[in-house]
Amino acid sequence: MVREATEEIHEQAAAAPSGPILSLRGIWKSFGTKAVFRGLDLDIERGEILALLGSSGCGKSVLLKLIIGLMSVDRGTILWDGMHVELASSRELAAVRRRVGMVFQGAALFDSLSVADNVAYGLNVQGSQGMKPADVKERVAWALSAVGLGDTGALMPSELSGGMRKRVGVARTIALRPEVVLYDEPTTGLDPINSARIGDLIAQLRHELNVTSVVVTHDLTLASHIADRIALLHEGRVIAIGPVDVINASTDPIVREFLDGRREM
Repeated sequence: MVREATEEIHEQAAAAPSGPILSLRGIWKSFGTKAVFRGLDLDIERGEILALLGSSGCGKSVLLKLIIGLMSVDRGTILWDGMHVELASSRELAAVRRRVGMVFQGAALFDSLSVADNVAYGLNVQGSQGMKPADVKERVAWALSAVGLGDTGALMPSELSGGMRKRVGVARTIALRPEVVLYDEPTTGLDPINSARIGDLIAQLRHELNVTSVVVTHDLTLASHIADRIALLHEGRVIAIGPVDVINASTDPIVREFLDGRREM
């Protein structure tokens, strides 16, 4: 079942157009007198893991909301496969959001629902394109198996460890078969062992499901372990972007201050 679903996703990915799945150009966003973005430019390549780093309050989580149209830009262009997100109708935005999965910082599970019902929640809310109950059950089993929790469906969230709750949150997201998964601080509050497990899971899902992953994180170890590229946000712009080894070798004083400060924590 898992193999068949994975093969289907690979076939869909092979048919996808080439080039960046998302392009942001000249993005400006302010809240009152505070300018969060000041002409930000960023391309997100199809199938990559991009880690977004930056100091607290630099706008990393705001950027995720702009990407899926939960917030509007003040100025600039967001292109999703050529469609202007900032000009999209409600119907077009809904279509974009069906292609995106969000893994929240705190997993955001419903404590009154079992693990299986939590994973099925998004499928039931979306109507799952006419999926029958048996198909929903099969999709839930596939998603839980993909994150290594195939035997937890009957448990309640209170019976899970913090790391397991995070993985259930990932399962709920991938059950919707998104093309892009946005992770908001996926290892916050986890010990090093569970942080490493989440990192391995993100890398595994990219490899097996061909999803594009955008990971907002303060965790330099996680970013270095899983990312194809790192983008560093500073004062409203992307000041450095590239493969991990290129960023680590940067002599830019702002980049060095951020990286060296994180390694000392």
